[in-house]
Amino acid sequence: YPSEVILDRLAAIGYTALDMGLDYCVGEGRLLDGDNWRERVMALRRQADALGVTYTHSHAPGNAGNRSEAQMRAFEAAALLGARYIVVHPIHEVEGTIITDAAEFVRINREATLPLLPIAERLGLTILSENILWGASIHPKNIVDLVKAVDSPYFGWCFDTGHANCY
Repeated sequence: YPSEVILDRLAAIGYTALDMGLDYCVGEGRLLDGDNWRERVMALRRQADALGVTYTHSHAPGNAGNRSEAQMRAFEAAALLGARYIVVHPIHEVEGTIITDAAEFVRINREATLPLLPIAERLGLTILSENILWGASIHPKNIVDLVKAVDSPYFGWCFDTGHANCY
């Protein structure tokens, strides 16, 4: 369903705070597609405001190493929607090999995250890494170590209980 329909339905059943899955808004005909994507995002923001719904956070497409146009649009869209946080999945594999070594996981993701920090700062966002389903990222301690290694007020982590429940 289009984001506008989902927003109406969630507001109607009582939700007042939402996570905007911008990772699902990429592709032909979707919210972040085309030249007028900013106008569509702002229309969604106005709809949310009218319904009394706040986008508290969002999910970006790709992982920390991704610098695609879609990811950059997602960062800007999150800010336009009023979200304060944007989840960016950590890199969990290199050349098809799952990263299981904690120190390597922290090193690779720190290097990938640092270039995103000025973008987050400019847009007033905090980037959140999260535990995902593979390798070193399944251990919360490794995500905490990553946050400490990045050492920025524009970087933190969210604990995905659904992911954690899977393992």
